[in-house]
Amino acid sequence: MIAFAGQFERGPQELIPNREEVLEIMARLTEGKEREVLREAHDAAGLYLLEIKVAGDKIGDSIHYEYRRKGTYPEMSSAETAVSMEFYEGDKWIGGRNLTEFNPETGEWKAMW
Repeated sequence: MIAFAGQFERGPQELIPNREEVLEIMARLTEGKEREVLREAHDAAGLYLLEIKVAGDKIGDSIHYEYRRKGTYPEMSSAETAVSMEFYEGDKWIGGRNLTEFNPETGEWKAMW
């Protein structure tokens, strides 16, 4: 992993969503499907990683939704605060995309579709 010094610095006015806000966004995106939390990580500022899984249309398939907060962390780095989705056929990743991005100045989520 290559880190770019200063790329992810947070200014004093930037907002970050809390866990409950992230879970609310994921509930909307998954439209009431049963969710399983796969990974969750926090730091002093709060939640920075949350990955959930829901069942896909076929047996054994799944869709993973992942919240990543802007920054560099032990598990990953992210250029923006966003929620993405990834499709799996069994254990095989078959694609994915960003669904929504968080604006740290306004506290609003922007749909990417």
